[in-house]
Amino acid sequence: MNTKFFGMIGIALTACLATAAVAAPKLGPGDALPPQLGFDLKGDATESAPFAGKVVIVAFWATWCTPCRWELTMLEGLQKVAGKEQLQVVAINTEDRGTFIRAARALKVASILITHDFGETASDAFGVRGLPHSVIVGRDGKIINVHVGYGERAFDTMLAEINAALAANK
Repeated sequence: MNTKFFGMIGIALTACLATAAVAAPKLGPGDALPPQLGFDLKGDATESAPFAGKVVIVAFWATWCTPCRWELTMLEGLQKVAGKEQLQVVAINTEDRGTFIRAARALKVASILITHDFGETASDAFGVRGLPHSVIVGRDGKIINVHVGYGERAFDTMLAEINAALAANK
């Protein structure tokens, strides 16, 4: 038996499995919202189950990202107009916990839910590679669309999708 040959096959198989794990598909349109969306100021997990039946916007952000901060202000305004019983914004901070705590306490956004992505679990699940990264989820818990980057035209598109989601299945 050629052990060198089988050893090489084992190395190749291990490399393929490792690549497959890294290249796993990320959450996108049609996928269900994951069960957890970061951690709150106390360090408790924020579960997505209580948002069932609502339109949910998951917005990944950082303090250094000016478009993210602007987007959070706009999304808070949308949530105030639609009402928390219809629309829930979950803003997931991607920075270290200390920066998150300072930022969450300083933010002037009172009605949206601010969480922290400890361990980058949410960022990995959603495939976040740039900010802002926003996900619109319908009342059925399925992702409608994912928006990466920012621009007025992009926000207009997001607003149209959010309005359509709010009008659906009332």
